[in-house]
Amino acid sequence: MDGRKVWSVGFLVGLILPLALLGCSLQSPQALHPPTWIWGDWALDAATDTLVFPFSATTVVQRSGISSIDLGELYRVAKLPVTETITDSLYLFGVQDQAGYSTYRFAKVDENTVNLTIGSSVSTVGPVPMHRL
Repeated sequence: MDGRKVWSVGFLVGLILPLALLGCSLQSPQALHPPTWIWGDWALDAATDTLVFPFSATTVVQRSGISSIDLGELYRVAKLPVTETITDSLYLFGVQDQAGYSTYRFAKVDENTVNLTIGSSVSTVGPVPMHRL
């Protein structure tokens, strides 16, 4: 994988977490609801596990190196309202608060590949291919 893409994704991930933690909405918390076609673990590079997204029925976890964050739990604790778009080939979720917005877009290419695009009020990175582990 191109080192600039890995760096860009890592940089953007570093921006999204603070955005999600800064402003807390007073609306009730919501959980994530990933579609069944994406359940399991997806990685940018299966050989190095640079960035991995494990999906389950109720949440999405983002792992990078030794750090890990349960995005569904983060959004629930911060009481951030989540918007989701779910189709047979797209899973898109995002949050908006006083600091801006962040989105994760997973577009299905085939059974073993999705294209990830991460967006925020500041910038967008992707799409980058992720592979099923």
